[in-house]
Amino acid sequence: LVMQRYTDVSLQKYNSFGIDASARELVIVENSDEIPQLIEEELSDARKHLILGGGNNVVFAGNFDGTAVHLSNKGIEKISEDSDSVFVKAEAGEIWDDFVWKTIGNGWFGLENLVAIPSTIGATAVQNIGAYGSEAKDFIHEVHAYDLRTAQKRVFSNSECRFGYRDSFFKTGEGKNFIISSVVYKLNRKPEVKLNYAAIVNYLKDNNIDGVITLNAFGCGPDSLMIESITRNAKDSEKPLLSLTIDEHTGEAGFITRLEAFIDMLFRKKRLKIVNNIDINEDVYTPQTNVCKTVLKK
Repeated sequence: LVMQRYTDVSLQKYNSFGIDASARELVIVENSDEIPQLIEEELSDARKHLILGGGNNVVFAGNFDGTAVHLSNKGIEKISEDSDSVFVKAEAGEIWDDFVWKTIGNGWFGLENLVAIPSTIGATAVQNIGAYGSEAKDFIHEVHAYDLRTAQKRVFSNSECRFGYRDSFFKTGEGKNFIISSVVYKLNRKPEVKLNYAAIVNYLKDNNIDGVITLNAFGCGPDSLMIESITRNAKDSEKPLLSLTIDEHTGEAGFITRLEAFIDMLFRKKRLKIVNNIDINEDVYTPQTNVCKTVLKK
């Protein structure tokens, strides 16, 4: 196996901010079988190194005086299945969003809420990425990694990964001694869309919330999923909802009219609630200033 090696090379295309920092050495791994060789030839002497996937959580303050390792190993395969689940193995260098769309296309469900997150497969196990009430840990079955001290492969179960909120064993001092080569996900054979996002539910239970306004971009997949969740929960909480969608052709005038009408409706609804619950001597409402002043009987 022949790994690609470069010296004094720019890492600009290997970090999402596009910072033009250079590394003393860059090694590109295109096959998981190269990792033991990488460890023995490049990393076994504990030299300074940096593992790069998509480079999404990396900000270079200057040049890196060490060995940068870019994992670009690719491959997706179904390794087993039963009546309810399918187990899919993905190499660490696979782009996460591409993987999610492939699982959906193959009828392997569960990752829909995690679409469009910038990441690689390996990073999902390190960071425990999440969005819209779902996290990678909910679907990671096991993680395959190599020990940088021995070049030996180890398989971590879900519990051994010690996942937390955007956290895992691989972020600890001991965990940093491992380089992830692939991840096995346990997905569903039947679609189970998760729209019960706890943060939204708790937010809408707040009695100080009179109504909800959502602003979403036309054609944005994650937005459409979240708007559906908000719509359902707003209905259950009996909270008025105004959903505004924008694109490059959206005009300001129509938005202002809809916002004014919605706010006016909220004040009328609130005033009606006051009338039905307390005795009122005088009730003055000024739409122009959106002020509802109530004077109670003494």
